[in-house]
Order: sequence, then structure tokens, then C-alpha cells
Amino acid sequence: MTTTQEKSMRQRIRKALILFSLLLFPVTLFYFSPVLILEGAAEGLINGSLIFFTILFFSAMVLGRAWCGWACPGAGLQEMLTPINDQRLEHPRDWIKWAIWIPWILSIGLTAFFAGGYKTVDFFYQTESGISVTRPIGYVIYYSVLTLFITVALISGRRGACHRICWMSPLMILGQKVGNTLRVWCKQALLKTLNVFCAESASTLANKARLHLPFVHLANVYH
Repeated sequence: MTTTQEKSMRQRIRKALILFSLLLFPVTLFYFSPVLILEGAAEGLINGSLIFFTILFFSAMVLGRAWCGWACPGAGLQEMLTPINDQRLEHPRDWIKWAIWIPWILSIGLTAFFAGGYKTVDFFYQTESGISVTRPIGYVIYYSVLTLFITVALISGRRGACHRICWMSPLMILGQKVGNTLRVWCKQALLKTLNVFCAESASTLANKARLHLPFVHLANVYH
């Protein structure tokens, strides 16, 4: 298989996975909720979205932003809109998502603090048998999220919602930066350790050579 064929196959697999994730969105919606995480914090409860966002952060340290390209339902929705507006953003205005994310993350911490900290865990918080959209209010939330992402993507172009309003994107960016920093630090520490080991080994070999040197000279005398 040629490199071009491999890339084509990889893209087909990626698009199939991201479409499957979009189809599951009515089931998984609440596990991505930026609101339920605040409600849980107010009750001293660790909910599914807090657990999931934590997993995303640590996964980004190893896998980078693979979630965004391979599994995010919001990204899958926007890829379906690409034929309508495939324009790339000249001015992504990434600061908007940070202006959303920073107050949000601070609100979570403050809410949990004033609630006396986290006391319990409920991964399926506000879902029914683990499914998010089962009641009329769930459909209202679901279609509101779809409308928001569709509107921003159609106005802004390719992956417009990812660049401008996604509350998960900063987590992935920070996780990737932490992972890159740790890899550089580990590489430097490993090189330093190897240099020290090599220097000590060379010193040991030199000492052994000096210890055996007189016997070499004596042997040369008798010959």
C-alpha cells in the first residue's frame, strides 16, 4: 500500500469514527457538559463531565489533540458542514474560547470550595441509565448545542466552533503543552544521566588501566 493510499485509508477510518461519535451524541451529551460540572460542584459531587475532562487533559499529554480529530462529536458535526463553508479562518480569534474557559474553570473551583469540597462521585449524574437525552428538556439542550455549533461553523468556516467557542479545546492545548514539556525534561534528564554514567565508566576503565600498567611494564622487561 502506497503512502497516499495509507493516508486515504486513515482519513476514512477517522471520518467513520468521528461520525459514529456524532451519532452517539444524544447518549454522551451530558458527559461533555460545562454546566453539569458546575451543578455537581455546588453539590460537592464529582460528575461524569469532570471525570471525562480530567481524562482528556491527561490523554492530551500523550496523544496530543487526537480527540479533536478522531472522536469529538462536535468536530464530526462541523466536518459534515464543510461542503457548505470550507473557508479556513484567516483570524481564528482563539482568545474567545480562552475568555470562556478561564472564568468557567475558576467558577468550578470556587463553587466546589464554597460547597466544602467534593464529597462523592456520581459518573451518571443527571442521566437515565447512563443516557443523556431521555426527557423533553434533554432535547432542548441537545438541539441548542447543535444549533450553536452549526451557526458558528457556517459563519466562521472550517472548524469555526473549535477555534472560537469550544470549552474542551483549552484543556487539550494545556495537556499537550504539559506533555511536550515533560518529554523535553525527561529527554534532558536521560541525557544527563547517560553522560554521568559514561563519564563514571570511562573513569573506572582509566583507573583499571593504570592499575594494570606496571604489570605490563614488568612483562616487557622480562621479554
